[in-house]
Amino acid sequence: MPQTASIKKNVFYSSFLTTANYLFTFLTYPYVSRVLGVEKIGAVNFIDSVINYFIMLSMLGIVIVGIRDVARTRNDREELNRTFSSILFLNIAFTVVALGALGITYLLMPELQGHGGLVMIGVVKLIANVFLMDWFFKGIENFKIITIRTFIVRTIYVVCTFLFIHSPEDYAVYFALIAASVLLNAIANCMYMRKYVSLTFSNLNIRGLLPSILILGLYMFFGNFYSSFNTMVLGIECGDVEVGYFTTATKLYTIFLSLFSAFTSVMMPRMSSLLKENRLDEYRYMFQKSVSLLIAFCLPLVFLSIIQSGNIILLISGKGYEGAVVPMMICMPLLLVIGYSQILMNQGLMPLGKDKAILTSSIIGGLMALGLCFILIPRYGSVGSAMLWVISEISVNVVAGYFVYRHIRISFPIRQIGAALLWHSPLLVLLILLKEISGEFLVNLIVASAITFAYCFTLQCFVIKNQTIRGLFRIGHE
Repeated sequence: MPQTASIKKNVFYSSFLTTANYLFTFLTYPYVSRVLGVEKIGAVNFIDSVINYFIMLSMLGIVIVGIRDVARTRNDREELNRTFSSILFLNIAFTVVALGALGITYLLMPELQGHGGLVMIGVVKLIANVFLMDWFFKGIENFKIITIRTFIVRTIYVVCTFLFIHSPEDYAVYFALIAASVLLNAIANCMYMRKYVSLTFSNLNIRGLLPSILILGLYMFFGNFYSSFNTMVLGIECGDVEVGYFTTATKLYTIFLSLFSAFTSVMMPRMSSLLKENRLDEYRYMFQKSVSLLIAFCLPLVFLSIIQSGNIILLISGKGYEGAVVPMMICMPLLLVIGYSQILMNQGLMPLGKDKAILTSSIIGGLMALGLCFILIPRYGSVGSAMLWVISEISVNVVAGYFVYRHIRISFPIRQIGAALLWHSPLLVLLILLKEISGEFLVNLIVASAITFAYCFTLQCFVIKNQTIRGLFRIGHE
């Protein structure tokens, strides 16, 4: 039977992997974006967004159901084999459907036919994703193998990036390296998995698993609709250059948000436990504490990123990506919007078991994106894509916030945000004044970052005296 690691070890492995992945991104993306140029990297990101959309179709609710049901059956080898085989069979079936849908889409879309080679590479990534099966290792709580395997493969990817990508004509090689990373991870998983589970074709639980996979898949589909569908539409309506601007504009946002997402996902089991024990006062305190941390962490980052957006884009991608500056300025407030949405979902509606409310929020966000994408994107390109993303996420927040208030009487933190804006207004003035000072862009960016950290550290620890942050730095503790 699989042996589970301690929670502390799993948190360590997960945190290490997250940090390493961002380090690898910072090592490769500035180089790749400069070598390939905005048009070629836009082409790769466009096809990758299309392929990821069909990967989402092939997965549906596999990840959530896989983790949950593998965790339930991991102490019974026979039942574990049955559960694993059933989920894998469904995943393969969904992937066959996704491949068929991709083929039809390819025949109907000239934009894809113009990138036939990239699409074929994407098909390899789509098929390899079936055998990645991280949901199994997460279900048995073996985060160690995921971390070690991914770290090794990512290291190989970084080395190969610098070895084989030297000109804009190497854009297909770049996408092939991305697909090869997935394939190598899948091969490693298949080899290691035999230690824990065996494939069986008897007594498969297809009917029992299918409803949950479809329902959760629908939630995940709409949850990703407004954050990924716009990239595909952007490529169809406006071309590869605009996709390059948009994906570059959202690169830093994605990194910052993922760091906060790690916190919200860790908090969800704790919040569920408090609700189960009917400790509502403590639950509300923890909820408000999360909101306070979100504002303290994200608001200064939003100010810094908006004011320094031109310098940040220049650092990340070099010259030729000036069109990414305005989309980045529009997208950065999503740190607060989506961060609060994750608190509402992961610490509010999910622990409460309000799956229908979560689905309703996601559907409304998806419909909002669908209604706006063909209005804003053709007219404004990457700027319109950023606009519709922000509007869609705000609509999700409004609906989810309504359900949270309805069930546990926690309202939108207007006073907290208003007070935070007031406290951080001197920082905003300092950053604007610094931006007006001419000089080397990198020096300007470093000084602005240092000022932001120093100001917020002083504010939170010695003026507001945020106990959570003081605790992190062991201020006022023996």
